[in-house]
Amino acid sequence: MTDEDDFDRGVRAAIARAIRERGVIPTMAEVALTLGRDGSEIEAAFLRMIDGRVFIPRRRSLEILAYNPFCSEQTNFAVTAANRTWWAICAWDALGVPPALGVPGTIDARCPDCTDQIWIEVGVEGRATAPEHTVMQVATPARDFWKNIYRT
Repeated sequence: MTDEDDFDRGVRAAIARAIRERGVIPTMAEVALTLGRDGSEIEAAFLRMIDGRVFIPRRRSLEILAYNPFCSEQTNFAVTAANRTWWAICAWDALGVPPALGVPGTIDARCPDCTDQIWIEVGVEGRATAPEHTVMQVATPARDFWKNIYRT
């Protein structure tokens, strides 16, 4: 384990704490302030994490779009858990929000074909309960997600 690995682990922990405590994915500047480190050190850590597919960056930016299962902006997958609304980049990630927080939650989404509302209850352990007719289609095999992560 290198000092760089230790530093990156600390950056990841700061991101995770911000998500849990404040309900937001922090910016590089916020992580630098939290850790009392220079912005260039945080930028280098973000670059390494992007290369390692730790998070999905915003297009043409190093800032975080999705620190799975959490998304930094409103999407079609709202998750109510821990007295907040969280956003997930896809149905797959939405199922992971409550277990990541260690609380039960509810996914609120719409069918992309018929626009019917879809409600799914998710337990702490990840067990999902949905109406009998609910189907989740994953059009891209998981092995291909990173071929075009913004389309997946």
